[in-house]
Amino acid sequence: MPMDDCKKCLPYTEHSPDTSAKRTDAPGGSSSAPTPKRQRSQTEPVYIDLTTSSEAGGQPQAASGHQPQVDPGSSANPSQMSIEHQVERLIEGYIKGVPRQVYGKKGKYYVVWNGLKCGIFTNWPEVQGSVKGFSGQGFKDGIIHTSTKEFDHAVALLRNGLKQKLEMHNAAHRPQQSLREQPQATHQRTPQHTPAASNSAAANPVATTAVAGEPQSGKLEPVPDPREPPLCKEQQGAMDLAMAGHNLFITGSGGCGKSVLVKALQNSFKASRKTVHLIAPTGLAALNINGRTAFNYAGWVPDNMRKTFDFIKKKSRGDRIFKRFRITDVLIIDEISMVENRFFQRLGDIMRHVRGISAKPRPGEVQVREEDQIKGDVGGAFGGVQIIVVGDFCQLPPVRPFQHCTDCEREMARDKSETTTLYSCPRGHQNFQDNDKWAFKSVEWKRCRFKYVHLKMIHRQKDEEFVGILQKCRLGKILDKSDITTLLEHCTEVENGTRLYSLRYQVDARNAAELRRLPGKSINYRCLDGYKPETYDVDDRFDPTISMFTIPESASNFLKDHRYASRLELKINMPVILLANLDLVAKLCNGSQGIIRDFWPRVKLDPPAEPQGHNYEGDPEGYRRAMERYRQTKYFLEASNAPVMFPEVEFSDGTRRVIGPDCTVNEIGDKGPRFYSMLSRVQIPLAPGWAMTIHKSQGMTLDRVIVDLGSVFEKGQAYVAMSRARSLKGLKIENTTRDGLQQGLQLDPEVRDFMEKLDGIGKAE
Repeated sequence: MPMDDCKKCLPYTEHSPDTSAKRTDAPGGSSSAPTPKRQRSQTEPVYIDLTTSSEAGGQPQAASGHQPQVDPGSSANPSQMSIEHQVERLIEGYIKGVPRQVYGKKGKYYVVWNGLKCGIFTNWPEVQGSVKGFSGQGFKDGIIHTSTKEFDHAVALLRNGLKQKLEMHNAAHRPQQSLREQPQATHQRTPQHTPAASNSAAANPVATTAVAGEPQSGKLEPVPDPREPPLCKEQQGAMDLAMAGHNLFITGSGGCGKSVLVKALQNSFKASRKTVHLIAPTGLAALNINGRTAFNYAGWVPDNMRKTFDFIKKKSRGDRIFKRFRITDVLIIDEISMVENRFFQRLGDIMRHVRGISAKPRPGEVQVREEDQIKGDVGGAFGGVQIIVVGDFCQLPPVRPFQHCTDCEREMARDKSETTTLYSCPRGHQNFQDNDKWAFKSVEWKRCRFKYVHLKMIHRQKDEEFVGILQKCRLGKILDKSDITTLLEHCTEVENGTRLYSLRYQVDARNAAELRRLPGKSINYRCLDGYKPETYDVDDRFDPTISMFTIPESASNFLKDHRYASRLELKINMPVILLANLDLVAKLCNGSQGIIRDFWPRVKLDPPAEPQGHNYEGDPEGYRRAMERYRQTKYFLEASNAPVMFPEVEFSDGTRRVIGPDCTVNEIGDKGPRFYSMLSRVQIPLAPGWAMTIHKSQGMTLDRVIVDLGSVFEKGQAYVAMSRARSLKGLKIENTTRDGLQQGLQLDPEVRDFMEKLDGIGKAE
């Protein structure tokens, strides 16, 4: 172990369930539990020529000459069948002869949906021969094959890939229509036609939602999906504006159908052969819309927000991010209220830079003259990408805005007064007030020239009285005495409901109390903290008299607020929340909920893979962080007092996964990019799930919820918490008074002014 690191890894309480069953390893330190049997030799899989079967109109032929077994009722001409039925017929043939389990640390399934042979394989050389010479054009992120450890997951990936291929094939062979023949109807949603997969399958990979390729002369007309609610009139109006090419700001109360509209927009843009990306500020919000985090889309990590614009500009020149920015046609940003001013501005600046729009980026700029704010046309905003932002500024604000000066990378000083908080660079570069944090205060917002769409029909709650009260709460209006009585004194049905608190320590206390009530033995996990100081600077060399085993006080304070617990106690049948984005394809992301079903030995976890330098060309800091993650995780697993059992979690969609350790690495210091120290923590990325913070609940709909308003500290928190409830009887409010309830429903004055101005514009139009 290197001497320049501080490490803590304490013992835990043993628990020894039956571990006789063999296990299948899963990527990223996670694995699934197979039945205990030896792997048999694999029979030759049946392969089907996808395009031939689609064109010929007969039964799909296997490459080996054998007919796959299909449903007798599915013998209709494929041109008259839905894509879903065609895909299911193909999959029946592709999975013949494929073993349902793979064993060993290197065992995995290789999934190919565009190649000489499509299907599910278990050896890489066969895949290499199959995909050689085949292009990923038109497929999501240009990918035509991938791998996984689980059979059900492999089937789901194949299903999604085949669906893409058939959609592109059908579009390419659809007869062109004249302008007279083209329908003039309004745009309807395009469904995600994903047949029901097994519980452990993730039917749609959560990554890019783009469909690339050459534009078609005939438009793919969306087909309604009976599993999704139809768009109401005002949602359809927003759809029409979006399909006409306008930049939109779509807002409305909780439960007004914003997420439904986002999914419909995504599918309609895909049907129009547009490359569309859905992003959100948090992993949980991204999961709700089948998108990705804003940081992931930009190729950034949170620490990049302290870096200079020149650093961000250089980082954007990597092939992957550069191509992503260049081919994006539409960018949809959900939960816009939580997107900080400078993040929105920087993303717009960097996309304009990459896409070569003439309007030059202005690093660090927040306020300019009015004539400069409206200079240029919509093409300058985000480099000409169509921008649709969705969310409610009456809800949660950006978390911890203006942390660092983006000119010198130093931490901003904070001066809190009775009315606001002032943020200032210690070197005088930048100064902000707290009300500057909103995205609508940025210059880029003005460049976008959004059309304003206010959704007013509420779909989550059906009780008109409850809906009316929530509308007053959202806008910070004075509640009538009868309104307050209704909220605080109505009959409730909230047994076993989730408790929402504003503070993390309250959540921890509640979860600890519930844990004590749960029978059974516990397993305790102690975190591993590491501190890797930079040992030199050109002007200020590292002082060797400082103990290598002492974490500086500033770093220790940072660890106190870490999302991973220093000590984690887990039991079987305990509800948990996942705290890391482990597998976005399987929808296992920050905020996923599940229940611990068992514990399994560490020998079945995949060892961490050492980062390869060639994958980090032009990003030495990224490689340095990745190496630190690898080194710390490896030590956590191999130390003499390391845990030997790891939890298997069954998530809400039925997916089961053994959760291994995760390592977070943060750069600290003010000496410049090459001289940051690195602070790390390794821990099992789980938290108890009996209670959660209000921030974590945003976007959720809960049948039974108990809201604790005793310590709300942020405007919008009380409204967000109460509006999670599907009904009044499923809501109970605790730890507040009649006066306290009204006080907790105040609206940020800046947001009120902004919304009133927009409502005035909307009425004028």
